[in-house]
Amino acid sequence: RTQEKTLQFEWLGDTVTTSFTANQSLIDYFYDLPSLPIGHSFVQNTISPEVKSSLYPVLRDYMRGMSRSDQLRFLLAFVQQSISYGSDFDKYGKDYFYFPEQTLTAINADCEDKAFLLATLASDLLGLHSVALHFKKDEHLGIAFELPGFRGGQTFTYQGKRHVPCEPTANKPVLAYSAY
Repeated sequence: RTQEKTLQFEWLGDTVTTSFTANQSLIDYFYDLPSLPIGHSFVQNTISPEVKSSLYPVLRDYMRGMSRSDQLRFLLAFVQQSISYGSDFDKYGKDYFYFPEQTLTAINADCEDKAFLLATLASDLLGLHSVALHFKKDEHLGIAFELPGFRGGQTFTYQGKRHVPCEPTANKPVLAYSAY
């Protein structure tokens, strides 16, 4: 079964509208799974062929001709703005981790859900590697990307490579920024 979905976000003063087809059978399967701890099952998960064939070409068309850092900012804007923030505790009474396809079709999602989606999109569309940024005290999960050549902001070196934090729950797509 499939589900049609339309998402909107702002990019450089314009409203971008993206429509795509999601695999509802896969989403239902994910919701039927027991609550899973964060691990490789989330960060190495991919998107269904339905989303890859309907959403990815639209995102690629918008990103054509952009620098790699602007492409990442574009994907960050998409994740930040097209899916509203919502607390798992308000919805489920506990923390619940969405797979990327669930996040794309959810009414709202929280920090780790948005981070997993952004990591998947940046990996699939830009070939970027990511690391999760877990802020235990704040109960927050951010994401950072290995972005060669990027300078400025709150970048850091991890395993000998420069990484750029991206805050998936912020309001504006600013690279190399984290409130945590």
